[in-house]
Amino acid sequence: MFCLAGLAQGIGPGLTAAEPDHPPFQEVLQLIRTHLPDVTEPELNDALVEGLIARFQPRVELVSSNTPAPDAKPLITRTGVHEETIGYLRVAEVGPGLPEELASHWTALRSTNRLNALVLDLRFAGGQDYPAAAQAADLFVRGEKPLLTWADTVMRSTGKAESFLPLAVLVNSETGGAAEAMAAALRESGTALVIGSPTSGQAYVYREFPLEGRTLRVAATPVETGKGQSLKGGVKPDIETRMPIAQERVVYADPFVTLPGDAVRSSRPRMTEAELVRRRREGDTSPPFTMPTPAPGQGAVAELTELRDPVLLQALDILKGITIVGPSAAAAE
Repeated sequence: MFCLAGLAQGIGPGLTAAEPDHPPFQEVLQLIRTHLPDVTEPELNDALVEGLIARFQPRVELVSSNTPAPDAKPLITRTGVHEETIGYLRVAEVGPGLPEELASHWTALRSTNRLNALVLDLRFAGGQDYPAAAQAADLFVRGEKPLLTWADTVMRSTGKAESFLPLAVLVNSETGGAAEAMAAALRESGTALVIGSPTSGQAYVYREFPLEGRTLRVAATPVETGKGQSLKGGVKPDIETRMPIAQERVVYADPFVTLPGDAVRSSRPRMTEAELVRRRREGDTSPPFTMPTPAPGQGAVAELTELRDPVLLQALDILKGITIVGPSAAAAE
């Protein structure tokens, strides 16, 4: 018999309500049993379980209880410096030890460079360690305030961040779980601008249930921001910069790569201080990324670089502007 047969009565109405064009689950099951006598009960059971798991992934997962724990991998997979004064840290996963690893890499970058801003790249990052997400965000948050909440748990900042640091957080549709919660906490606390495309909306705390050598993981508790903002719909960036996910994977792996057909612009103008001051005086709030390259004979007001990653380029332009004209009043509070 079905290992989930006892849930059949409850499953039927739920699926029917979600898919009003579908006939009741029990009727379909009975007709299959009657008219496909060669289909065995174990085959029906497998089909039922596989269908349920596929329908509700990634909020429901069935994993082997005997699967060995994966080898520990670095949580930060790339560091660097752009524009001579902007640090770059790429987070592959939000897991145990991330706050310490993040602090160590950031300290190392600043020890050999005069940095005044940071890009934190959370694209393609996931993880389920929400305490680590809050603790990592706490490295940059000024003042004591709630960062993340779930069930009866409230994670707060400690107020130990030394001063305002212009910070851009990069996200995309494959930023999920604890990574998108971390991005939301940094944005809501007034610490960072979020740039990229909306995240996956998979910030849940999972419960685990043993089932005959397997473990059923169910996203039972949604994670919210410190102010109670739901993350079910994902994190919508402050500045949206979209590109096909396949191309984003390519430039994520190598931000200097040449794409066929010049799908991503191969160079960009670097905003000068004079141009930024002029824009601010005239009330021009358009992103610096849109500044046109000067026509021949107009003088060299822009310096071209070879980065091909438009999301990273957008972040660098904005951070460069913030460091020149100063933090906004909101960020300074």
